[in-house]
Order: sequence, then structure tokens, then C-alpha cells
Amino acid sequence: FNDNRRLFQREPALLAPLRLQTTGSLLLLRRRWGARAVASTAHSLAKLSLHGESWEELWRGITLAIPPLLSSFTAQALANTAWAYSRTGRASPPLLHALASEATPRLSEF
Repeated sequence: FNDNRRLFQREPALLAPLRLQTTGSLLLLRRRWGARAVASTAHSLAKLSLHGESWEELWRGITLAIPPLLSSFTAQALANTAWAYSRTGRASPPLLHALASEATPRLSEF
């Protein structure tokens, strides 16, 4: 995994087709994406350090997709999503507040 991560970090253009396909799918079919898919996508992008201008549209789509799905997020999905936004330095106070509000009554699950 680390070798692939380094490769993608050095050559982010290799992921351009995947980025475009994922962004299009998320923006067009947002209702069909489940909580796990959205949380996993955010986590994967953060783990690979994929953020910045070329990834902005995908991150924006993820940010829009999360609120209606929050009640179906598992504790792990909530934690992974919060970590992803923190890891990439993405400031979205309304989203982080929504994540915290969803997680607070479920603290025993963490």
C-alpha cells in the first residue's frame, strides 16, 4: 500500500480518470451513494493526501452528500470522516458540527 501511496502522491495525474469518474458519479447519483461509500471515499482521499485544487470538486460533493446520510453512519464512518477532514485541513464548521452532533449521543459506540 505504501508504495502505491507514494506513487500516487508523486504522480497524481495517474488518478485523474478515477477522480473524474468518482466526482461525476457522486454529483449525479448522490442519493444512491450510501454512508459507507461516502465515508470510505473521504477516508481514502485523506489517506492518500489527495486534496487541493484538482480534488476540490470531489471534496465539495462529499461535503454535500454527508448531511442527509449522517443518521446511517456507523461510529467508524463518523470517526473516519472526521479524521479525513482534519487530516486534509478542510474547514467545514457546519459539517464538523453535524458530525459531532451525530456522534455525541452515540459515544458508547466508539
